[in-house]
Amino acid sequence: MSRPQSVASHNHRMCPYAEILYAHPPYKQFGDMIKVLVGPDKVEFKVHTGLISHHSSWFRSACEGTGPRDADGTTHTIKLPEDDPEVFEAVLTWVYTRKFSEKLDAFQLKSRFLYKIYIFADKRGVPALKVRVIDALFDKNGSLHYDSINYVYENTRRGSGLRKFLVHAVMYKHGIRNLVDRRGEDEILAVLPAGFLLEYSLISEALVEDPTWATLEWSDFDRCDYHEHPTKTSSAEDKEVTFADDEADFRRSMSVRERPPLRHDRSSSVL
Repeated sequence: MSRPQSVASHNHRMCPYAEILYAHPPYKQFGDMIKVLVGPDKVEFKVHTGLISHHSSWFRSACEGTGPRDADGTTHTIKLPEDDPEVFEAVLTWVYTRKFSEKLDAFQLKSRFLYKIYIFADKRGVPALKVRVIDALFDKNGSLHYDSINYVYENTRRGSGLRKFLVHAVMYKHGIRNLVDRRGEDEILAVLPAGFLLEYSLISEALVEDPTWATLEWSDFDRCDYHEHPTKTSSAEDKEVTFADDEADFRRSMSVRERPPLRHDRSSSVL
């Protein structure tokens, strides 16, 4: 990754693929309504098949071959017993309005709740929503919830943009040393998963070999390094996108030259 040229063009810039990622399908393609029952209490939501399928590859597959209409006019019922109704409500609010909440903006939402939205989007194939969550975390100035890091690692794949964000934010902006001083080593080892500590260690070693990043500030980080971007686009009419292979993305993320800029601080590393 090339050295950032300016704060304005990286940390605070709009994702260059935002227009494509966030675009709604034409209204006439919204389609019929489906019923979605979420959580163990089967909280009911309704959503247009064409709209949710446009954004989610998982729902696109789930909506294929829907059966006859129910008595209430819906065409199909999908059950998500293990998902959180509050998270799904935020997802649907974003799908329709590009906001996570009708009452709060993204900056006011807790980081842990944003992690949950990201994990849902990752699980259900909604890349545009993952991009929006990363942007929201950057807008919160890299704030994070330490006690949720283990939860993130248990529910995301290797090379995930959210994993990378957490490792880099702890290393560069917060520092493990400060956390150890406040909580003690035993508690930190209980809170931070082995995968996180391994990635932290690998990146620390790589940064020793490339000290030029030491002059950079958090505001120089390029949020797009944590996005799942389209690798190509089709014609302007349909604006379909395809995405990079997960394993290839992981290999790039662990490459010294591709790694986002971080300052190595020997005093903050306890590994």
